[in-house]
Formats: sequence, structure tokens, C-alpha cells
Amino acid sequence: MDEPGYNQSGCVNVTAIFRVNNSAYPPSETGREHFVTGFKYGINNGVLKLTLERDGNITIPPIARGCRVNKELPTPDEYLCRESNVPFNEWNEHLPFQHEDMVTFTLQITNGGYLFYIDRDAYPDNPETAPRIREDYIGRTVTRDFVVQWDLVPPYHQCVENNGLKCATSPVFTQEVTNKVRSNAFET
Repeated sequence: MDEPGYNQSGCVNVTAIFRVNNSAYPPSETGREHFVTGFKYGINNGVLKLTLERDGNITIPPIARGCRVNKELPTPDEYLCRESNVPFNEWNEHLPFQHEDMVTFTLQITNGGYLFYIDRDAYPDNPETAPRIREDYIGRTVTRDFVVQWDLVPPYHQCVENNGLKCATSPVFTQEVTNKVRSNAFET
């Protein structure tokens, strides 16, 4: 039988899709309309990191994998970060997972790109012949964490443990609040 959270081979499959939802004003290839003559921007880097926390400690080294990196061709639409069969063999001495172990899946992406522009003040009459100057964008990094915690202890209720099927109390007691409307917001 598989251990909870990973398959027989001790691997996990992780897929993250990030979408760029900005549209930009089109460049002026000739430089006559404005000074930006071309650009590429979007997501150009991603990292997947798995961290195992046991007994409140994160002393176990994380597993990190880089996704596609290409600063020259950032994706302006959809960025796919897929890691198939990420092995837990780096954690072999800590497996199988134990009760209350937590694995944090951290997905981190960075956007960026570059633009080309011309100095229209230096070439006011003929911007088409002006040299294109490249400026790189300094991107932002966004991180999303997803936590999976192992609960390997079967649930129980003390009354059921003591009395078996003869237990007369409900395992869960909550006060009914849906039929009790109480508002004193406008009382004086």
C-alpha cells in the first residue's frame, strides 16, 4: 500500500500554471509614434521547493527544482511549471511520513523582460535609423505556499471508546445558531 501523499516509487507529481493577465500598449517599431520600439515581458523563472517539517523543526534540507528559465523569451501568457516524479529519496532517512509531518509545497515565480527604445531627441528627423537601446526590466517574485499535513491517527470519541454503540451523546456538539437571530445594532 502506498504511504499517504506519495506513490509507490516515493515520488510526487507537481504542476503549477501561472497566467500573466496584463496587456501592454503596442510598441512603435519605427519610433515615430513613441520611443519604445519593442519589448518582451512576462514570467521568465520558476522554482518549486518542498520542505518537510517534523516536530516543529525544519532541519531536514528542502528539495528544490528549477522550472524553465529563459530571460530572453519570457512568456507573456501562461507559464507551466511541471515537475514529474520529484523523488523523496533526499529524505529517505526521514521516511515514511509520520503523524503531524507537514510538507510545504512552495511555488515561486519571477517576471521580467526587456524593452528596446530610441533616443528621439538625438534623432528627431529620422528615428528609423536610430540605434535601439536595450533596457532590462527588474521583475518581481511571487511566492505561493501549499501545506499538506499527515494525520495518521484514527479519530475517536471518548464516549464511544468507553460505551461502544451504547453511547447516548453526539460525538460533536455545537450550539444551534441558524435559527437564533440577534441584532442590537440599532437598539438605543
